[in-house]
Amino acid sequence: MVTGLIKQMKKHHLLSYIDEQIGTRLRNRRKELNIPLKEIANFINIPYQQIQKYENGTNRIPASALFILAQKLNIKEEYFYKNLHLPNNSHIKNKKSIISKSQEPLKVLIIEDSSVDEALLKEAITASNIKCLLHTEHNVKNAKDFLYQYKHTPNLSFTSPDIIIMDLNLPKIKGNTLLKELKNNRNFKQTPIIILTNSVNKTEMQECYNNGANAFLTKAFDVNEFFQDIKKLLEYWSSMAILPS
Repeated sequence: MVTGLIKQMKKHHLLSYIDEQIGTRLRNRRKELNIPLKEIANFINIPYQQIQKYENGTNRIPASALFILAQKLNIKEEYFYKNLHLPNNSHIKNKKSIISKSQEPLKVLIIEDSSVDEALLKEAITASNIKCLLHTEHNVKNAKDFLYQYKHTPNLSFTSPDIIIMDLNLPKIKGNTLLKELKNNRNFKQTPIIILTNSVNKTEMQECYNNGANAFLTKAFDVNEFFQDIKKLLEYWSSMAILPS
C-alpha cells in the first residue's frame, strides 16, 4: 500500500519535485569539490549510473546513502533537505485523492462504565464538530458481544468501529484484558484503541502499550482542556491518519 501511495504522489509531482532538488544539490556539491562520478559511486559501492540517476532526480536517494554521501562531501545531511522549495497547491491534485481517505463519518465505539464520563465524552465529541457515529457499551462483556456479534444486529448505526475509546477501569473485567484480547484478534488487531483513564499509573500505562494500545490519555480535570484533547484526538484519526479499511 505504501508503494502505491508513493507512485500516486510521484504522479502528482510532489516527491519527484523533491528528488530533483536533492539530486541537484548532490551534483552541485560534487562538482564544487571536483569529485568524479565514479569516485562517489565507489565510495558507497554502487554503479556510477545510479549516481547519475540520483543527480537527475529520477531515482530516490535512500536516507542511508545520503548519510554516507554527506560524509564524503564534507557536509551535514541537512544540506540536502534544508529550505527545499515545495510546489504550490496548484501543482498537486487534490491531496485527498492522493491518499484516498474516507469522507464517511468516523465510527467510534466508546466503552465506558461511568454515565457522567460518558456524557462528558459525548459532549466533547459533539463540540469538536467532527462527523462521528457513536456506539457505547458499558462493560467488557457487552463490548465483546457487540464486536463479535455485530453481523447479527443490523439495526445498529454501524457494524465495526474505526477507533475504540475505552476506559481502563471497567467493572469485573478490566479494560486492559479486553485490549490485549482485541490486539490478538486478527479482525481487530489493526483497529486503533485509545485508553482513557482518570489517573496515570506508570505500570498500567506501560502494560497498555505493551498490549498494543495506540494512545493513553488522562481525563483532564479542566473541561475546556478535556474538550480540546478529544478534538485533537478525533482530528488526528479522522483527518491525518489513514485508517485500515
